Amino acid sequence: MRLLLAWILWKLCWAGPGFAEFQVPHLSFPESSSIVAVPVLRSGGRDGTLEAWVRVNTTATSKEASEYRFQDQLLRWEDQDSWPRAVTLELIDDNISETSVEVLVLSLDNSSGIRDLEVVVGPDVDGGIISFTHGTENLRETTPMLPEGPKPHCLIYAERILQSHGVATLWLQGCDSDFRVEASKGIDYSLLNASEPVVWQNGEVDRRCILQSVDSTLQDLNRSMQNLPPWQNGIRIWQDADVELDEVLCFGFISTGATLATRRVEFRLADAGTDGAGIAVCTQGEACLVNLTGLHVGRSDRIITTRNCTWFACAANMYADYELATDENNTIYVPAADLMYHDTGAWYTCRCFDVLQEAQAVLKVDLQGPFRDNFWACVLGWPGCHGRLTSSGDKALQHVRVLQSCPKLGMNATSDFRDLGVTARYNSSTDLFDLVDVQTVTKTDPGLYELCWCQENPDTGRNCSDVFEFIVVAGRLQVNGPYRLAEQTFDVNTALKVSLKGTELTSQDVLWLSEFPDCEGGRRMHTDSGYIFRMDAAENSVSGEQTVCWCRPGDQSSCTDKEHFQEIGKIIVKCVGDFVNFQGKCVMCHFPWDVPRADGEECEIDGLRAAGLTVMSIFLTISFVLALFQVEVSKAPPFFSMRRIHIEDVSVEGQDERLVMQSLGPHHLWVGASFDVKLHGTNHFLLDGKTRRATVLDRFRLELTDESGRFFVADASLGHFTLSPWGTFWYGQILYCIPLLAMVIFPFAAGAGISQVAQTRMAMSTTIVASEFVLAILICGISKSRTRLSSLSLRVRQYNAMLDEQNPNPSACPRGGSRAVTALRLFELYDFFEASIKSRSMYYIDPNIVRPVTKRHRLSFAERVGPQQVHYFISHWWGTPFRDFCSSVRRHAIRMAGTDEEETWKAIAYWICTFSNNQYRIEEELGATHQQSSFYLALHSGVCKGTAMIMDENASLLKRSWCLFELLQTVRLEREQPGFHLWFCTPTGVLNYGHATVELAMNIGRIIKDLSLEQATATSQADKDMIEKLVLEEMGSFRNIDQILRDHLAEALRKCQTEVNSNFEGLFTDLRGKNEVILEMADMAEGTLTKI
Repeated sequence: MRLLLAWILWKLCWAGPGFAEFQVPHLSFPESSSIVAVPVLRSGGRDGTLEAWVRVNTTATSKEASEYRFQDQLLRWEDQDSWPRAVTLELIDDNISETSVEVLVLSLDNSSGIRDLEVVVGPDVDGGIISFTHGTENLRETTPMLPEGPKPHCLIYAERILQSHGVATLWLQGCDSDFRVEASKGIDYSLLNASEPVVWQNGEVDRRCILQSVDSTLQDLNRSMQNLPPWQNGIRIWQDADVELDEVLCFGFISTGATLATRRVEFRLADAGTDGAGIAVCTQGEACLVNLTGLHVGRSDRIITTRNCTWFACAANMYADYELATDENNTIYVPAADLMYHDTGAWYTCRCFDVLQEAQAVLKVDLQGPFRDNFWACVLGWPGCHGRLTSSGDKALQHVRVLQSCPKLGMNATSDFRDLGVTARYNSSTDLFDLVDVQTVTKTDPGLYELCWCQENPDTGRNCSDVFEFIVVAGRLQVNGPYRLAEQTFDVNTALKVSLKGTELTSQDVLWLSEFPDCEGGRRMHTDSGYIFRMDAAENSVSGEQTVCWCRPGDQSSCTDKEHFQEIGKIIVKCVGDFVNFQGKCVMCHFPWDVPRADGEECEIDGLRAAGLTVMSIFLTISFVLALFQVEVSKAPPFFSMRRIHIEDVSVEGQDERLVMQSLGPHHLWVGASFDVKLHGTNHFLLDGKTRRATVLDRFRLELTDESGRFFVADASLGHFTLSPWGTFWYGQILYCIPLLAMVIFPFAAGAGISQVAQTRMAMSTTIVASEFVLAILICGISKSRTRLSSLSLRVRQYNAMLDEQNPNPSACPRGGSRAVTALRLFELYDFFEASIKSRSMYYIDPNIVRPVTKRHRLSFAERVGPQQVHYFISHWWGTPFRDFCSSVRRHAIRMAGTDEEETWKAIAYWICTFSNNQYRIEEELGATHQQSSFYLALHSGVCKGTAMIMDENASLLKRSWCLFELLQTVRLEREQPGFHLWFCTPTGVLNYGHATVELAMNIGRIIKDLSLEQATATSQADKDMIEKLVLEEMGSFRNIDQILRDHLAEALRKCQTEVNSNFEGLFTDLRGKNEVILEMADMAEGTLTKI
């Protein structure tokens, strides 16, 4: 397919005979070329035969036969022949000088292509050739560069060479250059034309200068002043400040009698740039003298200064142009005021050609100074400030001064003008201008200031030391930061909000409040925008005048030191209420009757408040004292309770069998009222911690029952009782009939009302209330600490004082037989506390006397008074009246001593559990086993001579398990230890010796007869089980120990019988006579034995 397409295209292009055409439209030959060939081509096809004739066109200037001859005018191509053909042309050379060009035009009669050919035959050189040179440079080869304003010299030389037949002439004239930009005559250059041609006579071949560069001012630019020959041309190429790109000077030549080597010569102006005409340097702020000597300008010319020298600037005076005039010295004086309206940089002295409507920049004026768009920024408080100054000139000679506004031209020291006194000098190492006194700027108000410029001029003596030399505006300086704040007042401990106005504030700015004028230390405020700063109420705790300090963090400031901060104002933080400022803190006025002075710095007395507070304090004190007297606080539980009414005594009174509690002093309770009370510290198990019902009998006494109103028995001379809170204030009374609750509420309400009348602030009222409350606490504390002691407590204190003299340093001793107490100490205790003991038992003696006496040393009573080696072991029941106990011991001691002399029988030592056991270490006294108990150790001490059982008429001790234990050990010791005995002691005597009343002895006998020790009880079931086990182990059964007990008692009763019989016999003998007495006594004895 591709081959087919190619064949079709070939057939379309080459089908047919085609046509003949010249290969080129133009050919050029010199006259001396002789034979030349003109090529002809066959185009458009090659089928068949093609013939073409070449003829001379009628437009030809060359003559056939004299100047040329044709050969082969017919051209022929055969079928498929496409080789080129040639037409032969013979050129005829002669000796005649021909200076013009001859043209021969050939035409083809059968052509659709190039059918005409121009053959140019160049002139001959029979009259010679005129060549042109510029120094050694051949102008025909290049277009030389010609500088503006060349020195006087020949620009173009003409020389006749080769032949010199005949006369040759040469004229210089202008021509059109092939370049687009041509130099303008009269503007870029001035030409002095020759008045006659250059002539070379026959045979002359010398070189001649036909164009001479001249050097002159405009005023003397004429031929007479230049001494030019009449055939020589003169030219002045003016220096200017225009930028000219490839401007060309073109000169053409006309010659006769000779051939021209070139018909024209072109120069390309070598543009020297805007500095080609020189530079006039002017400085802003100073007048300037511009010298135009030697430039293309005269006194009558219209001259302007402009940024762009164009005809439009001349026609419309655009770009703030000003028309100037030269003086007789060809200089222009430009006043400083005119230069103030010119921007820094390149200006041009522009000559306006009104007729030509052209303009020429004859001189560049370099106006040195700053550009007005310079912008610097400084920050308040930063130690340094600098900026880059865009300006022309030597910056080392330039100065910048920061002013509110630059002074105007003509101002002097008498003018009303504000000078900040801040200058900036150039730093060559950074190419920046540094403010010399930056603190002066940064301590002014923020905003825009003018940068005023001045340049030193050694020629005029200008040193820029006077502020009025800084009249040139170089730009603006912006001082960033806040404006000064107007003084504001805030209340302490309230949220602060400070609104700033200023320049370029940011959220990164730091604002803090300082107590010191120099911004040392401070509390930071918070911001989201840089314009509004806040501080929470909790942080606003410093009162008084405070300095508002501002800082911007950056390269020059970390906002951590006082030097980084700028003081921008003051705020006053006032204390509120009755507080005044003292060294940055709000302190309350020293006295509650004082109020702050108007300035908030000192206090002064307020008479109304002073009177009100006095009355208020009295009422509040009364209320608080009455209330606090009803409240008790202690270290031991309960730690908090209502008023404790101390107990003088608790005992059963009268025949009505009622339990009466007597208070220590008046109890101030309604007589006849009945309420629940709770007792503490009595050391009685039926009273302590129990709630009992109390009925007020009189000012000192209350009747106690259980909660059901039933009578019960208890003895105590210690402790206290309390009422419920409601009962305390309702049943309590003062002034006989007014409830205590009313006496507490009324003074408090009165004090609160007076506080409102006196306009006492809440904080002060609270302080006063607290003060009066503390005062009431002190009054109550002092009063309660001086509460009088009960009679028993006073006796305990006295007894302890006596013991401190007798045994100042009591110490513990081993348990057992070495911890006995003498009868002397026993009866000494009884006699000392007899008024309180009355008919009470050991249940009263231990908690009310023994423990208070031993509390300080926490020893047993025996150790406190001085322990002794045991002689006898006392087995007793705690419920036995203590006076009966002491009587029983006395009877036994006298019997054992064999005399009733006190010194003898009181020296006998007894081991009594109440006095020999340490009541603070009962567990230790009981021991881990019965053999480790103090009871066992005392009995088995080896020195104990026997056991004295204290018997009452009911033989109550034998109903207790521990007494059974003591009996068991006694029975065992009787078997193991000779001389160890068991005595039955009563208040009337020792049964073993018959020293007891018959009624008591017989009553004991009757009880023991039916008693089974197996029924004995104990507080602890474990103790009971342990003792029963021992009995069974030792005796085999309770029946055996019961029998042993009966045997011992029977023996004692026989002693009693014998003693009674003996006593009756003696009595009867004394009354009736001996015989009758014997008979009666025999009868009585028989009756007595019968009863037993």
